[in-house]
Amino acid sequence: MKVTVSGTDVRIDGNQWGYLSGSELRLVSGGKLATISGSDIRDSNGTKVAYISGSDIRKASGSVLISLSKAEDVVKGVSGPTLALVYVGAVLLSGATPAASSSGGTDAVAAAIASAAAALSVGPPVPTVADKPGDAVQAPIRLKFDASDVGKEFYYKATGELGGAITGTDIYTTGSYFPTVVIHAGVLKNKESGVVKVTVLDMTGKRYEASTRNGVTSVSDGNRPLGYRVSGVEA
Repeated sequence: MKVTVSGTDVRIDGNQWGYLSGSELRLVSGGKLATISGSDIRDSNGTKVAYISGSDIRKASGSVLISLSKAEDVVKGVSGPTLALVYVGAVLLSGATPAASSSGGTDAVAAAIASAAAALSVGPPVPTVADKPGDAVQAPIRLKFDASDVGKEFYYKATGELGGAITGTDIYTTGSYFPTVVIHAGVLKNKESGVVKVTVLDMTGKRYEASTRNGVTSVSDGNRPLGYRVSGVEA
């Protein structure tokens, strides 16, 4: 079992369960798991659960939770404050509390994290064709399609979030950060939730254009064969 961070994505054995968004660690569903502010790490309720002190991650009570060097045995690909944020967030995901997670060693913590991730099914949802908006599934942060999906429509539950990198205007690449796409497209506002419709398009030989809309700037690209258009759903 291996927890790795690649770019902003946080994965367990290659399956994404979370992502980094500024000072926050979020689940793929968009829910906030943990936040770091200075040296303090807080849970989704804003309660301080741990902090960084020198080379250690300490519990809110002040006793040592784990050293940063030992935390690297569980979480790969990051160091320093980001390592502490991901480690504590992963402990919270496991259903434990940082105050109770020091027993059993790093292997036990890693196993608990893997078990919790599997139980929560926090990997990216498989896109599902929905006959009506009421069947919408929670959108992953980045959409994935294959050639057989071209022309199909998918309904997703989404929440607008500023700050993600996106490519395109009106038609977007599958690698774009979907919570930001819905804002750029004018479908949802920042922090607004709703159901949206995605239409998969063949973009072979076509270009994705850059623009600034609704406070979001996208970039251009010309080498992504599958793209999508997103639109709102009438109530």
